[in-house]
Amino acid sequence: MKFQYLIPLAIFFLISVILNNVSPATADVDSFYHLRHAWFYRTEGLLDSSFPWATQSIVKDIGADLWYGFHILITPLTFFEDLVNGIRFGSVLTTFAALSIFYFALRRLKVRWPAFWTFLFLFSTADIMYRVIMFRPHPITAALSMLFFAYLMDRPISRAACLKISLIGFLIAWMHLSLAWIPLLILASVTLLDLFKKNLEWRAGLAFLTGGALGWLARPNPFGVLKLAYIQIIQLMTEKSGNIPLVFGRELTPYVLENFTNQLLPFFIFLTAAIALLIWKKEKLSSAGYVSLLLSIIFIFLAFASARRAVDFFIPLGVIFLALTFTKLFPPEKYKRFSFQSSESILVLIALIALLGFMTFKTIQRFNAYMVFAFGPYQFQKTALETKGLIPANSIVFNPHWDQFAQLFFWNPQLRFINGMDPIFQYAKNPRSYWLTHYISKDLAGARDCGLIRCTPATDESTYEALKKDFSADYIFLTHRRNPKFIEYLKSEPWHYRPIYNNDKETVFKVL
Repeated sequence: MKFQYLIPLAIFFLISVILNNVSPATADVDSFYHLRHAWFYRTEGLLDSSFPWATQSIVKDIGADLWYGFHILITPLTFFEDLVNGIRFGSVLTTFAALSIFYFALRRLKVRWPAFWTFLFLFSTADIMYRVIMFRPHPITAALSMLFFAYLMDRPISRAACLKISLIGFLIAWMHLSLAWIPLLILASVTLLDLFKKNLEWRAGLAFLTGGALGWLARPNPFGVLKLAYIQIIQLMTEKSGNIPLVFGRELTPYVLENFTNQLLPFFIFLTAAIALLIWKKEKLSSAGYVSLLLSIIFIFLAFASARRAVDFFIPLGVIFLALTFTKLFPPEKYKRFSFQSSESILVLIALIALLGFMTFKTIQRFNAYMVFAFGPYQFQKTALETKGLIPANSIVFNPHWDQFAQLFFWNPQLRFINGMDPIFQYAKNPRSYWLTHYISKDLAGARDCGLIRCTPATDESTYEALKKDFSADYIFLTHRRNPKFIEYLKSEPWHYRPIYNNDKETVFKVL
């Protein structure tokens, strides 16, 4: 069939719709930030990447946008009357794009049953299933990295393939520059293999680097975005290796043994079985098979040593290795149909089905558990809208929790806030500001706060003075669930703070 890929694509779209509608909640809080930023590009102009909304973030000082290309691409979604519907539709498109791109990467590698391996990728772990429905550039750029790997390993590389590789490089750098190190690592691994085999293919690497350079430059303030990428990758790793207790999102925390047994064990069994079969059959894989295995080992090490987000690359590379191994052991020209006539073959088939069933059950079970703690799409809407007439435009609102910024910014972009996006950006601007915010966010501060990592009575200082001088805060936004003690402190000093709004979940104080 000439268009045999249309049926898998239709199924991927249906799955994307289902996964993004199992709950009314939004999987990623950054979705609100991304769409509102795109809205500003559409309404205010495409060449202004300044970001004055996070007053204590280095992003404001540098005035660059790491995700510029993604924001430009999603501007059509800002025409929805209710922007929440733009997020919902965008989430479906993101999931569909990630699955489809990975599917075409497998087709490019000429593996058997590419649709099956795409489903295996999706149902491999709850982390993969959860992050693939996030309305953010990460799922798409991760899938593009796998497509780049497929083109890089398909030798000989034609001129048309080089043009496509250049386009991939452009899109990754344009949409998500700080993730460009992933395909660079892939390129370095393949280049080392070529040098070892004394058969260097330089055109593909040059095409990718050229496209990547164009994607980096195709934005306002390209040199500023390099600084942000350095902070988000290098400085973040440096600070984490120094055991500084920075507060990050869950995906930036390392995997632990419990995560392995709960999520990765079935997939590891598949990988181990595939390696054992190759050894037993004394079969040799293509270069793509060995490189995908090597890279998957590197990323699972990074998942346990640095951040669980590395699983986003361990799994697809591991799936590629499995697909290439299966295709090698059961080539279509020899095994057009599978026959299980012996009792041993039947037992193997039963074991495989049981393992696949168990993996899928565990993934869906944990995925549903994740969705319980996802973000309500209209959270903070009531507070933001009902305080518009009480808080003047451009007032600075102290928000102690960085993960509240996206929704506050989404619902009332006329205000300014303290921090948003990754906390490393606030730390990079001013560690003192970060620690003052940290102790309030943990509900450990009261009348006294501290701007150091380790505090003593001698280093404590007036919270009110810090709010006025360090943050120039005009108002304070707090949730009852996360900051009950700090709310009680604010109430105890009516000469410094006056409540101007309160509902059953949130409170807003004016700093006098």
